[in-house]
Amino acid sequence: MKSFFRKKAIESIQALSKKFLVKYSPKIVAITGSVGKTSTREACFAVLSKKYRCIKNYDSALDDRESIPIAILGEGRDPHGWFDMVRMLLRGYSNYFFQSTFAEFVILEIRVKNPGDIKKVYEYLGTVDVGVLTAISDIPSHVENFKDIEAFTREKMSIISLLSPRALALVNMDDDRVVKALRKVTRNVIRIGFDNDADYFAESPNICSDDIFYRGKSNPCGITYKLHYEQNSIPIRLPHIFSVHQIYPSLFSIVIGLTFEMNLVEIAAALTHFKPPHHRMEALKGIKNSIIIDDTFNASPASCDAALGTTRLLDAKGKKIAVLGDMLELGVHTEKGHREVGKKVCDSVDCLLTYGDRAAFITDEAQKTCPEKKCFAHFTDKQELIQALSEHYMAEGDLLLIKGSRLMHMEEIVRALIVPQST
Repeated sequence: MKSFFRKKAIESIQALSKKFLVKYSPKIVAITGSVGKTSTREACFAVLSKKYRCIKNYDSALDDRESIPIAILGEGRDPHGWFDMVRMLLRGYSNYFFQSTFAEFVILEIRVKNPGDIKKVYEYLGTVDVGVLTAISDIPSHVENFKDIEAFTREKMSIISLLSPRALALVNMDDDRVVKALRKVTRNVIRIGFDNDADYFAESPNICSDDIFYRGKSNPCGITYKLHYEQNSIPIRLPHIFSVHQIYPSLFSIVIGLTFEMNLVEIAAALTHFKPPHHRMEALKGIKNSIIIDDTFNASPASCDAALGTTRLLDAKGKKIAVLGDMLELGVHTEKGHREVGKKVCDSVDCLLTYGDRAAFITDEAQKTCPEKKCFAHFTDKQELIQALSEHYMAEGDLLLIKGSRLMHMEEIVRALIVPQST
């Protein structure tokens, strides 16, 4: 009976949210990719909300066809049961009939788990004005339901190929798989990246390395780079960002802002408020004056590579430690994906600790690649890992990267090691 009421409530929410889209015709920005989707959503929201009324979808445990309509109604969370859905529905009807304004932009992160997912979301949305493809890694997550990586790539590329000719299409030119797939796309696309053949490209990224928390007393540290497009060259500052790979979201947001009649002064000012989403490369103060890089929201070989690359660039008073958990949803690429990460650990950190059955492949490969480091440990019990870190491995001024798939709950390790913030 509960499932029946839940189904009817969801169908009603979908129908009502569609009414909002038809009535107000907001511009819709759709974002997908193997990595960087959420950060790109947040960067676009930071920029566009400087001038326009915007809504975005939220991190949800529900299917996109359920969570996106809920977000369009203005809700920022999953419902707690079907009765809560009814409350959301009633609020939605009240807003539909009595409010005079609605969002001018709807910014959506679209996840892909099965063939045809993007087409179904597009059919529901109707008209999509901007399609963004962040990246397609060689060993992406969520690939287990696809025949092969090529089928997965075609699904991701549909964020571009299904757009109307008048829509804006943006892609990451630095991603080899995207560049290869673009050869089959006949429409115009705007390319961003670090490659100077891109339409909008970044160069000379500089991470503040004195202290990734603060420089002096009140000025946030971060990253700067030069933006080049057409005949222009402009410095961009991201005071809350210290990961080079998070420059890509800012580039996408700059192009979208300029396309929709924002000027660079507005955009640059908005980007100073762009912050990493929770559990995505967040710098936290840890015990023993350590720095904890919390990147525990999720993990794939590509995102681990990016996180390790950032860790390599950061300065540390002590040693650098990577604490890596299982990467799930890799299907037949599970062992290969973990071993690829193991090969890349050696150049980035001094010590590697892993957690979970699959992460043992990371440790094994790292030990083969750089046996001289001799600081490796694998754990199957999380509490034992936390105790070992705090009592044996961590020392004054160390830098820790903590990362793993969401279902590994690596954030529990973060909570055990950070200094509680005073209220």
